[in-house]
Amino acid sequence: MLRAERAIQRKLDAIAAALLEEQEGERGKAHDDLRAAIRMDEET
Repeated sequence: MLRAERAIQRKLDAIAAALLEEQEGERGKAHDDLRAAIRMDEET
């Protein structure tokens, strides 16, 4: 997989995990991971 594809897949995975957390009424690691994935892309 190319670097860009990996970055997109990481973001999609983070979004899915954050949505599951939100549905369960939690805000935890998945939301932090999503923020990190977005921030990582903005820095490059």
